[in-house]
Amino acid sequence: MDRIIFLMRHGETVFNTQGRYQGQLDSPLTDLGNGSSVLAHPLRQTNA
Repeated sequence: MDRIIFLMRHGETVFNTQGRYQGQLDSPLTDLGNGSSVLAHPLRQTNA
């Protein structure tokens, strides 16, 4: 059986743009990060 593997990076956050480490803190997604999550969402349904 063939397998499809999707490699994804997390969406960009405000801390990413500031060069800050996040650790256990929550940082909101930037507009770019939100856009990435919208594009990635359909992949979640693939072969679930």
